[in-house]
This record gives sequence, C-alpha cells and structure tokens, in this order.
Amino acid sequence: MDRLVTIKTVQDAIAQIENNGDTVTQRKIRMALGGGSPNEINQIYREIEEANSIGIDLPRDLPPTLASTLMKEINNRVLESAGTLQEEVARARREMADAIDDLTRSEEQRSRLDLKLTEARNQAEDYRQKAEKESAVNAEQIENLNKQVAELKQERQRLIESGEVARIAAAKTQEHVERSDQAAQKAEGQTEGLRAQLKDQQEAFNQASIQRQAVIDSLRSQFSDAKSTSAVAGAKVENLERLILEQREDLKLERQQQDTLRNERHEMRLKIESSEIEIKRLRADHDQGRDDLQLANRSMMSLQGDYVELERSHAEMNHHYRSISDDNQKLQQEISQLKQGGQQD
Repeated sequence: MDRLVTIKTVQDAIAQIENNGDTVTQRKIRMALGGGSPNEINQIYREIEEANSIGIDLPRDLPPTLASTLMKEINNRVLESAGTLQEEVARARREMADAIDDLTRSEEQRSRLDLKLTEARNQAEDYRQKAEKESAVNAEQIENLNKQVAELKQERQRLIESGEVARIAAAKTQEHVERSDQAAQKAEGQTEGLRAQLKDQQEAFNQASIQRQAVIDSLRSQFSDAKSTSAVAGAKVENLERLILEQREDLKLERQQQDTLRNERHEMRLKIESSEIEIKRLRADHDQGRDDLQLANRSMMSLQGDYVELERSHAEMNHHYRSISDDNQKLQQEISQLKQGGQQD
C-alpha cells in the first residue's frame, strides 16, 4: 500500500488548494489528502516551503528515507544560507535604516536650511529696506553735515578775517594811544614848563610890582617933598611925573602880558583837559578793541571746536554707513551660500 503522506502527495494537495484559490494550511492539506499524520504533513510542508524559498524543487518520487536525508541536508544548507542571508538581510536592514536616518536627517537639515533661507531672505529684505532708509537718512544727514561744515568754514574764515581786522584795528588803536600818550606826556612837559615859566614870570612880576610900587612910593614921596620945597623942582617934578607915567605904562603892559599869560595858561589847561579826554577815549577804544578781539578769539575757538566735533560726527556717520554696507554684503554672501547649500541638497 502506497504511503498517504509523501512529498508528491503533499505537493499535489498544495497545488489543488492553490488552484481552488484557498490559502494553504496544514489542516487543508490533510483534508485534501483524506487523512495522514499531522506531524508528517507539517514536516513535509515545512520542507517544501523551505525548498521553495531557496528555489529548489524537491524530487517527488524519492524513497522516504532518502527524501528525509536529502531534506535534512537541504535544511542544513538552507540553515547555513539562511544564517548568511539573515546576516546580509540584517546588514542590509541596518544600512537601509542608516540610509533612512540619513535621508531623514537630510530632509530635516534641508527643512532647516529652507527655514533659515526663508528667514535669511526676510532678514535680508528687512536689512535692505532698513539699509535703504538709513542710507537715505544718512545721505541727508551727511548732506546737512556737509552744509554745516561749509557754513562753519565760511564763518570761521569770516571770523579769521574779522579777527585779523580787529587785530589791525587794535594795533592801530594801540599805536594811536601810544602816540597820544607821547603827545600827552609832551604836552604835560610843556605845560609844566609853561607853569614854571608862568610861576617865574609871576614871581618876577610880583617882584617888579613891589619894586615899582616902592619906586612909585619913593617918587611920590620925593614929589611931595619937591612940591613943598621949591618951585624950582618943577622940572624935576615933571620928570618924576613922566617917570611915574612911564612906570604906570610899564605896569599896564606887564599886566597885559600877565593877562596874556593867564589866557595862554587857561588855553593850555583846556588843551591838556581835551588831550586827557581824548586819551581816555582812545584807551576806552583800545580796551573795547581788545575785548572784541578776545571775544572774536573765543568765538573762533568755539567754532573750531564745533568744526572738529562736526568732522568727528561726519567720520562716525561715514563709518556707520560703511559698517551697514559691510553687514549687507556679508548677509548677501550668507544668503548666496544658503541658496547654494539648498540647491546641492
């Protein structure tokens, strides 16, 4: 009696079940065979599956012992191949997992780069708009600073010229004051000389007056004596009268000279007072000119300080403008690098 469970009968049962469109199971194989040991059916079915998995067709008509030996050998080979295949599959799976991780990281990195690129573009646009606004403002500020610098230069030149004019005027005033001082000193010297002469003349006049008065008194006394003594003395009296008249004329002339000297002294005093007033005015003009010159110097120094401060502000503004331009260029370079990195990814 033929064996019910063999490789051939199990393969036929599997083919029949698959042709019916059903799923092959150990139970359906046993039903198709009409019986048989479940263990034998399960073992042969497993051997057939293992042989099919490695592409081997099992002989259908071998004796059971030989078929079992062959299947054991095949199973051993299959197990060896399966171990190698499992290692290769595990390695392939690891490589695939690594590749998937790399791909995931690459996608994440690309997403981050896209986000950075978008942020960089937005930031670049903001920087560009800000730079354009700041450039316009800076250009206007620089233009205003240039105008202020030009105006300050003109004002500085004007003050320099005014200061030079003030220096010249002060020098002329100083020279005028010095000449006036010399004239005043000369006038004072002349006045002192005239005063000394006037004093000497006054003393001489007083002395002469005293002497003339004494002479007149003596002549009067003599005249009185002459009148009382003799008519012969008429001629002498006449002479005495003539002498008295002459003395009176001399006295009158001396008085006129004294009046003239007094008038001259008064005029000299007026000239001295006028010279003193002129000297005071010139000194006041000199002091005012000196004050104006000092004020002009202080104003010029203040303007020079303002000019230096504006020059420094102008330099800082240019430095700030160049810094913004450099930052903008660096940002453009970073955007270009990010774009290139995104295209390569």
